[in-house]
Amino acid sequence: GGVRVQPPKPPAPSASSAAARPGPRAGASSGGAAPSSVRSSGGGARVDAPVVFGQHRSLALPACPLEPERDEWLCDPDAGDLGSEVLYAHRLLRAAGLDLLDCLVRNPVDHPRHLRRFRQLAGNSAALLHRLRRREAEALVLHQLRSSLEDKRALSAKLRAR
Repeated sequence: GGVRVQPPKPPAPSASSAAARPGPRAGASSGGAAPSSVRSSGGGARVDAPVVFGQHRSLALPACPLEPERDEWLCDPDAGDLGSEVLYAHRLLRAAGLDLLDCLVRNPVDHPRHLRRFRQLAGNSAALLHRLRRREAEALVLHQLRSSLEDKRALSAKLRAR
């Protein structure tokens, strides 16, 4: 036998922070480090969210901080082919940049309207690029998992043939 080391216990929450934070309340047994499942009350959708050391954990990626409001999108962020949307947003951004420069040369007083449009398009482009990166990361993980699965199946077949 060996020496068993217990995982560290989370710090005991104060009464004021326990009342403000969702999850197990003071006096409720959380079972140490073992994750428990609770119902999340966010956004109307009920999803099981594991709680580890009193913190909600999720595999879902957090929302992009650059994500504009739904009515501020000037392209379709949910399109199947985001490449064409990025190209469209880039053309709009380039045209808005030229319009802003033209405005600054001809009528500098009118620049806030052009600058607002340019910022909106720049934000749309940045958010689209983040969505593309997320999709690319998901595709890469799926590719690696499929490759690993194929390797394991080949090894399993090889070992069974022995």
